[in-house]
Amino acid sequence: MISFVSVNNNIKNPPVSVTNKDGFWTRTGFVKDEKYNVYPAIQGANFVPTTRIIEEGLAGSVDFTVFGLGSSAQISVRSPAAGSYQKGTTQSISWSTTSIPDDVVFYVSLMHDNKVTQIEGPLSSDTRYLVWTVPDIITGDAKIRVQAWKNSQIISEAKGAQFAITGP
Repeated sequence: MISFVSVNNNIKNPPVSVTNKDGFWTRTGFVKDEKYNVYPAIQGANFVPTTRIIEEGLAGSVDFTVFGLGSSAQISVRSPAAGSYQKGTTQSISWSTTSIPDDVVFYVSLMHDNKVTQIEGPLSSDTRYLVWTVPDIITGDAKIRVQAWKNSQIISEAKGAQFAITGP
């Protein structure tokens, strides 16, 4: 079960989402265009993203990635830092980890304007750094995401600081 709590706390009857043993979800009680925080009912589980705006209304799809069950693996994105980076320049992406098993692979992505673009991956479990050419886009809403995958499942994920990509 997943619980949803309105960010604005203006929903009297909170929505409910329940899964059956086959992984199919039933959702009731959502209010269109309301922003909800997402909380797992299982200790140690994490959801990505942790906040959703339900734009589609009652019949819409609400997709999440669940990870962390039984895992203490953690990632922290170190660079790029908050600020502005010019498109076409070369920047470093780095991250640190805690309790990452040897048999994971990393995937690094750029998140911007409700889009996700893979930068690199799969990368070996000992990789913590790569060089990246900033893409030819303009945005003030960019973040780097690093995911650790094991046995086709995400065991940890982190997003870096928000930064801007600017033109010349």
